[in-house]
Amino acid sequence: MRGKDGYIALLDVLGFEQLVARESYVEELERYTDTISRASENSLLEFVLFSDTIVITTFDTDEVSLINLVHTCSRLFGELLTKGIAMRGAVARGSFIRNKSEAGVFLAGRAIVDAYKFEKKQNWVGILLTPSVLTTMPNLPTLCQVPGPHLNWMRCVQPCDSVPFHGDTPSESPGYDGFAIVPTTSDAQTRDEIVNENRAMQEALIRLKSLAPDPLAQKKYESTRKWLDKVRTTWARSSMA
Repeated sequence: MRGKDGYIALLDVLGFEQLVARESYVEELERYTDTISRASENSLLEFVLFSDTIVITTFDTDEVSLINLVHTCSRLFGELLTKGIAMRGAVARGSFIRNKSEAGVFLAGRAIVDAYKFEKKQNWVGILLTPSVLTTMPNLPTLCQVPGPHLNWMRCVQPCDSVPFHGDTPSESPGYDGFAIVPTTSDAQTRDEIVNENRAMQEALIRLKSLAPDPLAQKKYESTRKWLDKVRTTWARSSMA
């Protein structure tokens, strides 16, 4: 087995235990797997699906590979939200081994550990870019700045200065300051389309919040909704048509 450098997204479906406990779980699982199957048709990415965990890897470390991965995560995030399924995850860059055989797919390496640790630290609904990605993309703040010429980046990634981590208290840091993936369901091109799509994502989060089993679970959805509201406001106030 030979290791390689690339980007990896580790995505975890939240509330999976509650999902499979519902009477309609067969239909819901079909919607879940159908969404993943459509995304996995992307020939530039490799997928591994195990129950409530999705792992996506790239073949390279160039910018095209990263935006392709980010766009796929953004669409998965958004489409699953509209189906009543929330996820949390992280995107990392580094070395890993991926070996496919008759016995299955073997994945291991530094990038996977990095993504796993950041996924577990977060206490909201969202997908965070880890520092290992940001160090290789020092121009990311410029690419994501609204308004700007880089629509693919601006639509799918935005800064967030308040990502809740487990263990945060009001006396501690207000949250992790980084960049997170925006959920989308289309290739919206105009400001108004993007604003409307963002509003629909917030509505999906509100619906999921109302179904959450306790206040702490509801807080996860509300934290993400507040961030998306900031993103929506930024777009609504931009000069882009």
